[in-house]
Amino acid sequence: MDVEHDGTDRLASAMDCFACGDDVAFDEVCTLALPPIRRFVRSMCRDPVLAQDITQETLLRIHRSRGSYRQRAAVLPWAYAIARNLFRDALKEQRLAQRLFAPERAGQVRRSIHGEEPTSSPEERLARVEVRQTLERALGLLPEAQATVLRLLKLQDLSVAEVASFLGITVGAVKLRAHRAYESLRHLSCLAD
Repeated sequence: MDVEHDGTDRLASAMDCFACGDDVAFDEVCTLALPPIRRFVRSMCRDPVLAQDITQETLLRIHRSRGSYRQRAAVLPWAYAIARNLFRDALKEQRLAQRLFAPERAGQVRRSIHGEEPTSSPEERLARVEVRQTLERALGLLPEAQATVLRLLKLQDLSVAEVASFLGITVGAVKLRAHRAYESLRHLSCLAD
């Protein structure tokens, strides 16, 4: 079942019941929210083990935070924010590992977070890094709102509806920001030629 299309009201109702003390309602919250949360986390984190850990921790945090949930609030943007923060924490741990451990250990941590296959050739890894750096440099020239939309659409591989839900804006606003970002990038590439 795709919660974005036909289960949003059911998810909000289940979360309302759970927040009011109905422990059984959490089963429905998990059933409805797990697939989109899993997709969102997998779009950020290519390591399946880490993605599973973040997904599970997101559900645990939802469970622990039920007392602070606002009745009838959108559940998925809240869950996505929790997952995004957990992923950021994992990135911080990776940076710490780079400082504390030998370079070869830090590389293993970095590969697991970014989903690089340890069996890929050095040339393939270098090409991926160069493409990502070029894209990040180009996105750095855009207004932040446009860059954020493109990062979510292209680097995180989210749908327009998922980006709209994540950012708390309309689908039309996502499309407009993406269009403006593409136009800006085209203009910048013309200036570079």
